[in-house]
Amino acid sequence: MVGFYDSYGRRIRYIRLSVTDRCNFRCRYCMPMNGIKWIPHESIMRYEELIRMIRICASRGIDKVRVTGGEPLVRKDIVKFLENLNTVDGINDVSLTTNGFFLEHMASEIKGAGISRINISLDTLDKDKFAYITGVDGFERVVKGITSALEQGFDPVKINVVAMRGFNDDEFIDFAGLTLHLGIQVRFIELMPIGPGFDIGKKAVITKDEIQSLIEKTYGNLEPLPSSIGPASVFKIEGARG
Repeated sequence: MVGFYDSYGRRIRYIRLSVTDRCNFRCRYCMPMNGIKWIPHESIMRYEELIRMIRICASRGIDKVRVTGGEPLVRKDIVKFLENLNTVDGINDVSLTTNGFFLEHMASEIKGAGISRINISLDTLDKDKFAYITGVDGFERVVKGITSALEQGFDPVKINVVAMRGFNDDEFIDFAGLTLHLGIQVRFIELMPIGPGFDIGKKAVITKDEIQSLIEKTYGNLEPLPSSIGPASVFKIEGARG
């Protein structure tokens, strides 16, 4: 089988599929303050075209797809697309990354479409800081979305946290605590000081080692785990469910 390989000769089996550039949030590290020029609807690949592309990728050895955006849940008929994506021969793992705003009332449909894993972006556990970083007063809705995902039995439910010094570094312990009893997996993502992230500045960047050190001061030495997600380092708090 002819496959896809990276520049180091490693087999590529995973693809991120952005179904829209639209998003209902205006995160400061992602969206320029003056906005962006949206891609016209007629220029975006139709669902049928995306399915055809994934079939071709699957025939070359791709077996995992993560659906992203923008915010994928703003695109019309996304649940039906997810259902069709799960029927592609050779694709055995489809996950979804979302900001969680629409998830409370869509979690059941998404689970019914065959999605078992979900990633939810949440950079703070503080309502006011949430509104500041996203430009939207939607913290409670996202929390309800996470609750719905847990109730529907998504496994795992992952929380993606963009780590920013001076903004949410005082919350890392609280985020890590979510893994203890809820079974949530928390992923701290390093801020990239490029594009809109450049406006936040390099001083806001906090490294993996710093994050690990902060958490270990409260929870003790973290247990390293094997990782199947590229350069990510994976750790577990002793006794944690997630």
